[in-house]
Amino acid sequence: MNHEARLRRIQRSMKTDDLDALVITRNGGIAYAAGVLTPWRTAVVVTAGGIELITVRYDAARVRDLTWIDALRTWELGYPEAFPDAVVATLRDHGVESGRIGVDLVSAEHTGALSASEYLILAGALPDAEWVNGIAALDRVMLVKDHAETELLRRAAEVADLGVEAAFDAIEAGRTELEIAGVAEAAMRSAGNEFVWSVTGTEVGSGYRQRYERGFTIAPSQKRIQRGDIVTVDVHPMIGCYLGDLAMNAVVGEPTEAQRELERAWVGIAETILGELKPGAAIADVAIAAFTTAQESGYGDYTLPFFGHGLGTDARIPPSIHAGNPDHLEEGTVFEIFLQTTVPEVGGLRLETATRITSTGYELLNKCPIELRILNS
Repeated sequence: MNHEARLRRIQRSMKTDDLDALVITRNGGIAYAAGVLTPWRTAVVVTAGGIELITVRYDAARVRDLTWIDALRTWELGYPEAFPDAVVATLRDHGVESGRIGVDLVSAEHTGALSASEYLILAGALPDAEWVNGIAALDRVMLVKDHAETELLRRAAEVADLGVEAAFDAIEAGRTELEIAGVAEAAMRSAGNEFVWSVTGTEVGSGYRQRYERGFTIAPSQKRIQRGDIVTVDVHPMIGCYLGDLAMNAVVGEPTEAQRELERAWVGIAETILGELKPGAAIADVAIAAFTTAQESGYGDYTLPFFGHGLGTDARIPPSIHAGNPDHLEEGTVFEIFLQTTVPEVGGLRLETATRITSTGYELLNKCPIELRILNS
């Protein structure tokens, strides 16, 4: 990974947004800029003249061992104001006490986003600076993946495939959702998974727990799987700070006709999405085509009108596949196709699969087939 070249791209993007400094606190942004997973409060400060990393003192030795950034300073855990104070000291040392400073002003679903209390301390300490939302400067650079990034994403997809296949092999009537989640996690750890990055963890849901209205997060439970249950498995591995994300579904025993009809509609919507993918395609058109297919198949009321999110060192990054997005797909972009269709009395089918836009169309990084897997156990 050419980190120095990456730094230069970030600095050019900052110049586009007229930023004198960029303070990165989102975990995915730190992983991108510093090349290290940082579960404790950390920041990367980028200016026109350089880059510096700030982390809690108790984790500094590990971070120093893994990051390419030479300049590292620490703050003391237990003193919440110490972190923003360290950011201010770093900015001053880099000659930035005024001008435009970009920070991660975004919702709390973005892990590591700047908190309100941190913002107030920063703004009070450097009142001559203009504090602005700087996430676009980094997201712009993170959008298109180079060869090294793509290979890490490809490897993360392979690990996700192994996790889902191990889960499907282990599913049988009488086993709990938690047992199946453990099997998936063990398989992925054995294959090199470094971290389960999603706030939801490894998701496994079966039967009535799998078909909650609008069906979204499925934290595994002690519920025992029964014949006739649809089981959704959604895994989230990490390789080299790059993320995998795969959701697939299986049914224990022969599916009912209603379940088969649901599968046909769900696969049809997925095929519509895939048929729209190519460089230059309008993202809104992809989402509109997908939802139109859902409506025409009679499942519009059961399908979420959101069909994908970005994927890299973060999963809360562009592109977001919905009808209100004015952007276009670019060659080299990797994103996660998302499709959730849930009929409360029948079941839910979820698809998440890593997808790369190529020069002529798309490449699925995950190899699990898009189908309702039938398990005759």
